[in-house]
Amino acid sequence: MLDLENGVRALFKPRWYSRNAIIRGPVYQGKDRHNAEVVAFHLSSLLALRRVPLAVVRKLDLMEEIHNRATPELYATMYQEGNDTCLYGVCHYCSPADPVCGTGNMLEGALIFWLPRYLKLVKHRHPWQRTYKKNKLAAWEVNEAYCDKAYSPQSSNRLLDLIDTAIFDFLMDNGDRHHYELAQSNFHNPAVLLIDNGKSLGNPDVDHLDILAPLYQCCMIHKTTWDRLRLFSGGSLSAALSRLLEHEAEMSNVAPLITVEHLSAMDRRLLTIYGVVESCLKKEKYASNVILDHR
Repeated sequence: MLDLENGVRALFKPRWYSRNAIIRGPVYQGKDRHNAEVVAFHLSSLLALRRVPLAVVRKLDLMEEIHNRATPELYATMYQEGNDTCLYGVCHYCSPADPVCGTGNMLEGALIFWLPRYLKLVKHRHPWQRTYKKNKLAAWEVNEAYCDKAYSPQSSNRLLDLIDTAIFDFLMDNGDRHHYELAQSNFHNPAVLLIDNGKSLGNPDVDHLDILAPLYQCCMIHKTTWDRLRLFSGGSLSAALSRLLEHEAEMSNVAPLITVEHLSAMDRRLLTIYGVVESCLKKEKYASNVILDHR
């Protein structure tokens, strides 16, 4: 956690992988990919799902910006390995056996805006949470009518937000959305926030269709989301996202933030989303039962 000027706080996620690293195994395998947080921020803007905290890529000078300002606890985890500065930090999963090292003193990562203290978040268990156990399936994985349990007229807006989230996560290949957050406020039906997107961009060659379970089991979608998705057919999603990320990388003087393979995967997955919605429209008597104008 970094304390910036004017009382602003930000979470720094360091770079663990090269951009073209492919994470094999379960969809939640591996460490967080810092560039995925930045990609998620820009993708959410394109899709008009402005629920992702501001995230930028940043290079930190570990000696000037961290070592000389660190808390005693963090300072104690920093050391030199040859010409590189390393640290393992202070957290639940932090360990001397698993440090992160800069190139020399410079460490690339994502700087993610920490929501202000007055905005209290309430965490909820995601209804489509995985078991994270190899030989145990969740209820939604074995019950085709699972959505009947998750849906009620009183919760329809939140369910539609969770379906938006599933679509967003499918495009990003994020299968690790085990909880979700709402802002505790006086707003009626507060939107589901898209926080913690680091387990995205794992393998561009694999589409984990079960991420879309809320969509294909419930067969409903916000009209605004559906209209927005249709704007990005024919490869325009990857083209628009690529332009935004090229500018971000240029401004921060870093390597491109996403590979061509991951961009192509998003276009391919968007076609799958189109197919699922079209299938739902064929099953339902009225389109208004699938495409809901609740906003």
